[in-house]
Amino acid sequence: MPEPRPLIFQLYTTYQRAGRLVARALEGTGIRPEDAALYSVLDRHGPLTPSALADRLGVGPSTLTYRLKALEAAGILVRRPNPDDGRSSLVELSPDGQRRWLATIPAFSEALRRAERRVELPQDEVAAALEAVAGAIDAELEASK
Repeated sequence: MPEPRPLIFQLYTTYQRAGRLVARALEGTGIRPEDAALYSVLDRHGPLTPSALADRLGVGPSTLTYRLKALEAAGILVRRPNPDDGRSSLVELSPDGQRRWLATIPAFSEALRRAERRVELPQDEVAAALEAVAGAIDAELEASK
């Protein structure tokens, strides 16, 4: 009997498939698949510091800095001084970025929900399992610093 694939590898290949689904759902919107989560987090949680945004997205600071600069240059994001900490800034969607995202949400969300409805397990159990795996990965990353 062959050994099962490691769980993290299965998660990675699932992530790749999810990326293809997100790309297809965003076709023609002008929003890049790698930026969709960024739009979503900023839309839901308002202005955030870059470090808080990186944490919510699960990306490294340098990756986020590169993406923020590109979106800021395109007029999608605005950056302003953080009134609570003069050393940092807050980023948020510009009015144009907000308009683009709001126009995209209905079709984008429906495309993702169609796939989710195909999952033959309770959604809350799947979400809890994914959170558990994410927590284990975070713990391993921290331990291996």
